[in-house]
Amino acid sequence: MGYQVPGHCVAAVMREAYGVSHGRRRVAHRPGASGEGSGLVLSAVPNSPGDMPISFQGRAEIERWAQTEHATHDLSEGFFDIAPAAGVSVERYTLTGPADRGKRARYPNAVCYTDGAAAAALPLGTSQVGMSQPAGQLGSQPVLLAPYAVWATARALRIVGRHAVRNAGAPGDAIIEARVFGPHMLLGYDHQGFTETYPNGLLVREVRSRLTLPLQSLAGDAQHRLIATRMTLTDVFNAFGLAEVQHIAPDGTLRVIYFAAGYNVATWAERHGVATTNENAW
Repeated sequence: MGYQVPGHCVAAVMREAYGVSHGRRRVAHRPGASGEGSGLVLSAVPNSPGDMPISFQGRAEIERWAQTEHATHDLSEGFFDIAPAAGVSVERYTLTGPADRGKRARYPNAVCYTDGAAAAALPLGTSQVGMSQPAGQLGSQPVLLAPYAVWATARALRIVGRHAVRNAGAPGDAIIEARVFGPHMLLGYDHQGFTETYPNGLLVREVRSRLTLPLQSLAGDAQHRLIATRMTLTDVFNAFGLAEVQHIAPDGTLRVIYFAAGYNVATWAERHGVATTNENAW
């Protein structure tokens, strides 16, 4: 019998980070209904649970871990924009931006369970169509930038994977669920300073992706994490009408032509030992 991602994992981070209520097994949230914009919630549940204690010392240790390993400006490692503060709840630690305590989140947030399960939430900014747009589409529609979604997913995978492996000692693989939500939006990209949408793109309000991945592919080196990122986002990009995640080859090689210059992808890849190519996906 298959193992289902518990609703509490996604529900807790949505409730604590975004002020969203939930049902017994599923998040009872209608994306975009409140006009809060778009976001990503990514959860991981190890198939072989780990274990970590709940204590004041544990709270201090996980806060220090989050601040030293995940509060950087690195493209794939800097999950938090500002140094997070840790809180304690039933069987879990919460990691939130200090400015977000007691209100809806404007910054990334995470919930880390004692068995190694975790959920991470990131706001996803949207843009507006610039120079051109697909025939029949309205330029007023929000546009989710695909390169931003790629790096946001990589950062979320890293924090949930490292919590499972390093904090809780969970072995093996985990069920991963990614949820992208917001108002009706198109998928797009930056082109010479303007926002473009992909041809024949589809309007999407919410999409989910679910798969099983080895925890070491999330917690380990950057190229394996990029492979996991591609796999996680394939169903998401398909829902927007894109055939594949063009930005990452199946072996984790970065296709740098799909990133705007401001990402400095080639420099980042050299620093992390990640292969790159100037070839396109076709």
